[in-house]
Amino acid sequence: MKNKKLANLLAFKANLFEVFVIAVLVSLGVNILASGFLAYLDLDSTQSLIIGGLLVVIGLLILLRNLQPENSGMYEFNGVICTDRDSSELISIQNYKVTEELKRAITALCTENKAFQKIWSESPIGLGMSFENGRAISKRPKSNAILLEAIEYFTLNQLSLHLSSHFNNNSSVSNDELVTIERKNIPQVLLDNRFLDLFSRPMEEREHFIEHGGDSKDGKVVYAFGKGGAMFNHFEMVLPKGSSISRDKDSSLVIKTPRFELKIKPSFIGVNANLPRNFEQLYMGKDLMSVSTFHIGLSLTVDFYAKSLFSVQGWDYYWWLDSFLNRIENEFSINKFLTKISWEQNAAMMLMAENRRTKQEADLKNREEKG
Repeated sequence: MKNKKLANLLAFKANLFEVFVIAVLVSLGVNILASGFLAYLDLDSTQSLIIGGLLVVIGLLILLRNLQPENSGMYEFNGVICTDRDSSELISIQNYKVTEELKRAITALCTENKAFQKIWSESPIGLGMSFENGRAISKRPKSNAILLEAIEYFTLNQLSLHLSSHFNNNSSVSNDELVTIERKNIPQVLLDNRFLDLFSRPMEEREHFIEHGGDSKDGKVVYAFGKGGAMFNHFEMVLPKGSSISRDKDSSLVIKTPRFELKIKPSFIGVNANLPRNFEQLYMGKDLMSVSTFHIGLSLTVDFYAKSLFSVQGWDYYWWLDSFLNRIENEFSINKFLTKISWEQNAAMMLMAENRRTKQEADLKNREEKG
């Protein structure tokens, strides 16, 4: 899927002038025809105003209907995570970015706070179904909430890295038109995320970084690991001036910029998912029965403001949107990952190689028995 929300919008915007010229010419012709038609019907001025107003409203409704697909959209990404059935620990799938980052983040959180380690091990992720007196009772495990926050943190961190890279490599933007959000001015709605709150906390305030020594002589430390996998990540999000971050009623994060609104909502209800046949054994090196696989989801909703269509300049500060959507799809989507590693082709070759080896062993055994 090619996510080109901003590109599509700007292409639509570029055609507005052409549409306007055509509309003027057509309207002049229609006006002449309408004048003759109204004269023929012999309508008074009030009736003419009512009919004209209705036609204008109908035209605007048609325009808004056609504009809507360019003006908003929801992107839903589907991924998976795997856990060890005995220990409930997350399993990192090599080169599948979201699993690698979630594994690293949850390990770091549990390393510094044994209470979270207890929750994760004693209340493992899943549906939480139990049976009492012959009835099925659903009690959502507490670790599900931890995983949801981990997915949200993963998305925020990737957005933060993407924004920094975009603006640092774009010479056409001015720092005066940007705002940088750091821990000292992070809205409380972001610090409600336990991963962001812990990882962005200064190292001198954390036991696992006592021996680190704080900022280096060469400058500010932005990323570091401590004892047992503890993590420090200097949080910094660079956004166009006038942007804000809040949390919606449905607990999703909302990033509002002067041109559009981006809503981030992770999902996990504990349902199982299926990986391709033999994936656990051939790619992960795990026995099928030792791995539990779950579905995870991420929804990114983009709503462009109608006024953005009439904005001529300043789009350099928003070009990061399309590439960020593509980045998240590549790092989160299980289908994208399987395509990237050419799973079907490689699995077929490994299967043929295994069948060839099995046949050779059988032939050798038959020759030995005959000999």
